[in-house]
Amino acid sequence: MQASADARELAAQVRPLAINVNDLDHRARAGEAVALSSEVPELIELLREVRALLGDRTAA
Repeated sequence: MQASADARELAAQVRPLAINVNDLDHRARAGEAVALSSEVPELIELLREVRALLGDRTAA
């Protein structure tokens, strides 16, 4: 139960950052100049926390 609550909390934090990353990707592919914000390291850390909670499922 706690893992589920933790995952929901992390998802709420990751979602706005992920949207920002997707927007940057779209703009970069369109040839626009983009810069990574200071939030990128925060996103990476949150993704690591999610992976630790859920386990690495890429091998499955």
